[in-house]
Formats: sequence, structure tokens, C-alpha cells
Amino acid sequence: MNIPPRRAIGQGTAVAAAAGLSGLGSYAVVVVAAHAMDAEAYSSFAVFWSLAVVAGLGLYYPIEQETAREIAADRRAGGGLLRAVAVVAGIVTGVAALVVLLLLTPAGRAYIGEPALVPALIAVLLASAVQFPVRGLLSGGGLRGRYSLVIGAEGVARILIPVGLLVGGVVANVPFAYAVAAAAVVAVVPAFLVRDRSWLHRPAPALAAVARRTTALIVAALAIQLLLNAPVLIAGAVDGAMPLAGGILASLTIARIPVFLYGVAQVLYMPSVARARGHGDPAALRRVVVLGMGAAVAAAVLTVVVMAVAGTWLVSVVFGADHALGEPVQVLIGLGIGVFLIGQVASDTALALGAHRALVSSWVVALVAAGITAATVSDPVLRTTAPLLVGSSIAVVLLAGVVIVRLRLARPTGRPGAGR
Repeated sequence: MNIPPRRAIGQGTAVAAAAGLSGLGSYAVVVVAAHAMDAEAYSSFAVFWSLAVVAGLGLYYPIEQETAREIAADRRAGGGLLRAVAVVAGIVTGVAALVVLLLLTPAGRAYIGEPALVPALIAVLLASAVQFPVRGLLSGGGLRGRYSLVIGAEGVARILIPVGLLVGGVVANVPFAYAVAAAAVVAVVPAFLVRDRSWLHRPAPALAAVARRTTALIVAALAIQLLLNAPVLIAGAVDGAMPLAGGILASLTIARIPVFLYGVAQVLYMPSVARARGHGDPAALRRVVVLGMGAAVAAAVLTVVVMAVAGTWLVSVVFGADHALGEPVQVLIGLGIGVFLIGQVASDTALALGAHRALVSSWVVALVAAGITAATVSDPVLRTTAPLLVGSSIAVVLLAGVVIVRLRLARPTGRPGAGR
């Protein structure tokens, strides 16, 4: 489908604006919740929120990606794509729900802090199982207007519902948890506001092929999200340190701003790398990669400096003094996020260069290294912050090696614009 340039620019702008609104909504949820409840209740909410993020971006976003890719590939064999995606999403939700139910055991209740958050987390799983496949169908079908409405609607709901709870005097964490699920449900509504439902009926390959490719994406995405959210998830398991999770989430949220901003720039960087590779111009390819990686390193250094100098103050202003931790924690979190950002850019570079398997294995190894660190360090602060730094450092080393090898193997095609 050929889209006029002006319309394509307009659609791209709409998607970028909606993504920004969605990110703003994510920040609003955790900030508003911090002002509504005490430190202990917020720490339980922090664990819930981190699990919800891991589930959404680690389990269901890959389903959206694979759905969109299948439509873009215009495959014609097998049954309907909607049926195949629904089966995959159903299996993922069933397995994830069984894992979540473990939080109702005595050890699980001690970890989550508030057992009533467990059904709220399952509600998030169910809502995500609907929202992300719908997003994939819209994105792959080129319906970017409706796609923008979906992600934008979730952002707006994530702002309005928590603010309404705060104004209404709600101080418990469970209503805020259900607000996250409600926002995900509300987001799907714009997709069905028009009579044209042809986007729901797309051809697809065999179910096994969809499941296989989606599983590979899930493994990589889940490893990345578990690593990124490790500080909060580990803080919830530190004996006698439950309030630590809320403070860690507050600091992590501030430090992750460059990661969020890169999420917007990602739609420009990855195509640039892929385009330079496809044109068969190694020199141009190296320039793009060096520029991207250089920007990541600069942003990482800036993140560490800001967190070291003003991290505690920023958390106090945005989240409240009750959630502000000391400078050593801010520095460690800033270092972890900074190195993670470099790893993320290296990961996207490797992906654009075609190193899919190396990307998956690198993040899995990084996650294992983070787990070993968490299991062997006894100090509560280091136990919660060091795994992200160690795991991200491993990922950077492995992925940088992959990128360097791919760049050295790049050869000119001898004709501008040649495909790969």
C-alpha cells in the first residue's frame, strides 16, 4: 500500500505524539500513586507496577510486533491471523496467570505485600491480551490513525483515572492497580468505533510458525524487561526492606527518562541503520552507528551526573520526600540505567544489522548474570541496584562485539540503493 508522503508524515507525527502521551501516562500513574499512599503501600504498588510493565512489554508487546510483521509480509498460507494470535495470547496469558497465582502463597503474599493486588495483576494480563494484538492488527494494516488513538487513549486514561482517585481521597494501592487494568481496557475502545472491521480479518501462516517466531521475541523482550525492572522486583524480596521498593521505583522512574526519550528516537535510528546497510555503503553505515552509540554514551554520562548531583532532590520534588533515597543509591541507579541505555542502542543496532539470535542470547546471558549478582550480594542496597548494572554491562560487551563484527563484515555493493 503506497501512502502519500504528506499523509505518511502526518501519521508518523500522530503515532509519535500518542507514544509521548502514553509515556506521560505511565509516569503519571506512579507519581500520582506516590502522593496518594504511604511508603509501605506504595512499595507494594511498585512491585505490582513493575510486574505489570514486565508482562506488558515482555510478554504481549512481542505479540503486537509479530502480528504487525505478519501483515506487512502479506503471507497467504494457513488460517486467519486473528485466530492464531488469539491462541498465542491465550497460552501466554494462561501461563502468566499461573505464575501470578503463586503470589497467593505465603511467600508470595510476603513479596507482593497486598494479596488483593494479585487479581488486579491478572486483570492487567487479560486486558493486555486484548490490547496488544489489536494494536498489532492496526499497526500492520497501516491504520495508524486508529493505532494512535489506542495508545493515546491509554495514556489519557492513565492520567485521568489516578488523578480522579487522588482527588477522591483514595489512599489504598488496590484501586490504583485496577486503574492500570482499566486504562488498558479503555484503550481498545477507539479501535472499534468505526463500522469497518476488515482489519480483523487477515490471513496468516500456520499457528506453529506464529508461535515459534513470537516465542523468540518474547524470550528477548522478557529478559530485557526483567533486567530493567530488576531493582524494584528484587527490592520486594529483600527481607524487612519492603518500603525500599517504592523509593527504588521513584529513583528508577526519574533515571529512565533518557530510555523513554530513546524510545521515540528509536523509530528514526533503526531504519537509518537498516537503510545504510541496505544501500551497501559501509562508510555511511559506520557513521550512523558511531553517531547513535556516541549519543547513547553521552546520554548515559549525563544520566549518571544528574542522578548523582540532583537525584535525591528530583525524587523529593516529584514523588515526595518520603520516597527519596540517599546519593549512593541514586548514583548506582544512574549507572545501571546509563549502561542499560547503551546496551539498548547496541541491541537495536545488532537487530538492524540482522543479528537476531545474538541479540536474544546476549540479553539472556545478561539476565543470568544479574540473577547471580542478586543471589550473591547481601547488602540490601547493592542487592537491588547492582544486578541492573552488572547485567547491562554484560549485555553491552556482548552486543558491542556483535556490532563490531557485523560492521567489519560489511562490504560495499558497488551500486547505491542496492538491497541487502
